[in-house]
Amino acid sequence: MTGEELQTSIRNIMYGVNDYGIEIFTFLREEEELKIKKLRSTDKLLVGTKNRLAETVNNLYLSEDAEFEMSENIADNKKAIYEIELTDDYNPFSFLEGAMECQEYYSERDRRYLAGLFF
Repeated sequence: MTGEELQTSIRNIMYGVNDYGIEIFTFLREEEELKIKKLRSTDKLLVGTKNRLAETVNNLYLSEDAEFEMSENIADNKKAIYEIELTDDYNPFSFLEGAMECQEYYSERDRRYLAGLFF
């Protein structure tokens, strides 16, 4: 995918006919197990997160000077956005596949396992 194609795809998702929603999920690393749980969120948190996310995407991915590279061209300290193909052997985000069906919610008991957030 070229940089222009990627930017067009992002614009279609974010600013197309349908307004996009947002949910916040927690990523938990418990022993060797990876888990996803929903984060209970207020409307204010969701709107604020959506606005911040849109601002970041606009500044990093949709700016005229954004550089896009294939992963074969990764260079040290180069500020570029790399496309890395996922394969059966390399798919580090496969654990996200069931996130939309997730019914469990994050609780204070999960705090020590919290490793990140996904939107």
